[in-house]
Amino acid sequence: GRTEFAPDEDAHVVGDCVKHVLRELPSSPVPASCCTALLEAFRLESKESRINSMRAAMSETFPEPNRRLLQR
Repeated sequence: GRTEFAPDEDAHVVGDCVKHVLRELPSSPVPASCCTALLEAFRLESKESRINSMRAAMSETFPEPNRRLLQR
């Protein structure tokens, strides 16, 4: 029900609210078809390369609604 939180709100309460919303979604925010691309990107040695590769994997393989949800 609540959509606004006070600056001094307990972070665990906010986190629990986010987890509840994600659990109620009809499908996973990270589709199984995108996991391979993310895992390959995560295995890169350089932190900068890893981040750039993960961003590219999300922009190229995630469906638009999933990408918008994760950006939000």
